[in-house]
Amino acid sequence: MLGPASVHRQPELSKYISDSGLQPQFVSISAKDNPIHKIEPVLSRSDVFIPISDSRLINIATAKWILHLSYRHKVPVIAFSKSYLKAGALAAIYSAPADVAKDTVEWLVKPGNAAVGSSYKPAHYSLDFNQSVAANLKIKLQTEQFYRDNFSREVK
Repeated sequence: MLGPASVHRQPELSKYISDSGLQPQFVSISAKDNPIHKIEPVLSRSDVFIPISDSRLINIATAKWILHLSYRHKVPVIAFSKSYLKAGALAAIYSAPADVAKDTVEWLVKPGNAAVGSSYKPAHYSLDFNQSVAANLKIKLQTEQFYRDNFSREVK
């Protein structure tokens, strides 16, 4: 799911998803849209649903519908924050304050870094799971390290 601030990333995300052997399906939400009418058709045909962090208005307006529909259709949600995870997502991949601090220190001490204001791909992230959601959806989760190891191989 993309919002007004992230919709421009669709071609990049589509390529990355396709290159991973998966078939992407996107839904774009604006502040004027009825979230349930736009989200349900895509979510109902998906194996997993990943909302991309966007404006606060879009995130708040759609989060409850996404989680409600994901339970109805038994589709896990991979979220972008710990609070989304606590609210009912299966997993969350996010930057915790400690992750940002590690990335900042590494960026500052690394010689030859780009100028301030340039893009920087973070190296550290937090990964958490909601075991109650996994049990409800009958999904057997592996260890956190399993996902970190397999994700690292795909990204390189």
